[in-house]
Amino acid sequence: MFKTGDLGKWSDDGEITFAGRIDFQVKIRGLRIELSEIESTIKEIKDISYVVVIDRIRKDSSEKYLVGYYITPKNITAKDIRNYLENKLPDYMIPQYFVKINSIPFNINGKLDRRALPEPNIDDMLTSEYVAPETTIEKKLCDIYSKVFKIDVKKIGKNLNFFDVGGDSLLAVKV
Repeated sequence: MFKTGDLGKWSDDGEITFAGRIDFQVKIRGLRIELSEIESTIKEIKDISYVVVIDRIRKDSSEKYLVGYYITPKNITAKDIRNYLENKLPDYMIPQYFVKINSIPFNINGKLDRRALPEPNIDDMLTSEYVAPETTIEKKLCDIYSKVFKIDVKKIGKNLNFFDVGGDSLLAVKV
């Protein structure tokens, strides 16, 4: 018998039907990702006391993406975490968003309530100091970013980092 991590059940007609997974492995853009591996790598960062990584689905395109939620008493930013992970994990395993939270949502059984974790707010990801676009190309690029990320164009400056606001290779093609 080969353990796949898939959960199945016998139907009334003798067929095995897929019922989900018993681990937290997800498939994004054709690549299998073990969420616990990402979580344990983030936990290596000093002063991060809790981490959970989940997959979410974009409402506008139904593509999956990763979000890392973390608790820390220090001023550890998404950029700090991303910089650390770039040396430890392949690009496809680095969450597109990181959300600092104050507490963990639990369900009535005392387990982590993944559905209660907040959606990432792109406005919170805008960490660079705003510098207005000057050239025609910079202004056009800001307009494109505004449409792709659904951010008010007045918040997108020329120092905006594409990856800090959730950019990935698929969105780069869209841009």
